[in-house]
Amino acid sequence: MMPTKSRNANSETKDTSTSEDIMPGDEVLKSQSNPDRTDTGTPHRQAKRKYMEEFSTQATKRFKSSSIVLGDISKRVKTSFLSLTRRLPQWQSPDSPSKILVSNDCIAQTLTVSDQHATILLTHQDNDSTGISINNKSTKSILKLTVVPFHREILGSNPVMSSQETQQVDLKLLQNNPQASNNIISFLRSYNFRLKSESGAEFSYYTATTSPKRFDAHQLFSSTLKNSGGQFNVELISPASDTQIRRSMPSHASALVHETPTLYNEVVKPYIQNITDGGSLNWIFNIIEGKKEQERLLVNSDQYIINIDTKWRSHPDTFNVPRDEWYNHKSVEDLYCLGIIKELSISTLRELTASHIPILKSMQEVGLMTIKKIYGVDPDQIRIFVHYHPQFYHFHVHFTRLQNEIGAQVERGHLLSDIIQNLEMDSNYYQKRTITYKLKVTSPLYLLLQQPSSTTVATQNGKDKQEG
Repeated sequence: MMPTKSRNANSETKDTSTSEDIMPGDEVLKSQSNPDRTDTGTPHRQAKRKYMEEFSTQATKRFKSSSIVLGDISKRVKTSFLSLTRRLPQWQSPDSPSKILVSNDCIAQTLTVSDQHATILLTHQDNDSTGISINNKSTKSILKLTVVPFHREILGSNPVMSSQETQQVDLKLLQNNPQASNNIISFLRSYNFRLKSESGAEFSYYTATTSPKRFDAHQLFSSTLKNSGGQFNVELISPASDTQIRRSMPSHASALVHETPTLYNEVVKPYIQNITDGGSLNWIFNIIEGKKEQERLLVNSDQYIINIDTKWRSHPDTFNVPRDEWYNHKSVEDLYCLGIIKELSISTLRELTASHIPILKSMQEVGLMTIKKIYGVDPDQIRIFVHYHPQFYHFHVHFTRLQNEIGAQVERGHLLSDIIQNLEMDSNYYQKRTITYKLKVTSPLYLLLQQPSSTTVATQNGKDKQEG
């Protein structure tokens, strides 16, 4: 008969299992199954406890490390998403090129076209973000494009008027060519429009880049599209007023106007006042107050600002190109900056007096110094002038490179240095003198000046001068 071992002898039998056989929680389970059993502090149990502590410490470290990595990934994803969103077509904007081009019954007509520029008139309905018409109201917008390479054949295929009509006072617009309009819209839809800046009013600015996949689909529409591609800058005016559309149309017949002080006070000044009272300058006030176009700001003093004019279309991307790379940039040949007075009561040079000389001199000096510092262009290469009549009736000054002759016509431009000198000689110089300028014969001001009452004022003033 086999001898039996006592319970005490059995309880003292050593556990021969190794640490590799122990899993986390085993000791807890053993304690629960044998409540009377206590930790005797044997080397094996001490090693087991140490293993559990190390296991817990490593797990905690790995969890914290994973949280940090995940947090970093989350930040990067968020940043990338915001960056991508900024580059996507601006569907939430009330008027973006992409949104307008998918509008129901959108019509595209050519206002002007050259080897480097095109101005397209878009007639469309107001749509929501899906392209569905909100109402039946028709809206007109202007799309100005600077294209390299340019596609004159496509974008100039649906003119609003013939070249013979540009010399007539009463313009006869051509009928829309549906096929040509569809070609233009199809071409423009093949581009992604990325918002660069906007004024808060009707003006916004985009970079258009072609999308290969989208473009391939539209190539099937017309064989004239097969050579498309390239990137260009876009200015959108939406909604566009009749005046803005008229300015964008081909050059019409023009006439010189001799504006006497009397004619100014009795006819022209009320005309300007009616425009400024109509709220058409809110966009410029937004720029002055720093609400818009901060990325274009070069100087911000108590009395004026100087920024990059939107006519400088070849300027480096103000969002993505660092300012230190603007120095001696190849685009400085097209340099165009704008100085804007903060005082709201000055509409034109007619209202300047000797009290404004310090502001004008400061703008001239600071403007030249800033252009030299940022762009590397010497002061003797910069033309500084004022328009009369200006494009908008809030006093502003133009800074352009000598090679850039935009707006520098002798019958419209007045050099700032001459203005300062004239005011130094006579504080009321521009209230006294007759100013001669050119107007298109279709412009509202010219038509107003042709009315009998205006003609009487001009004729009577001429007699007064002769008798004097």
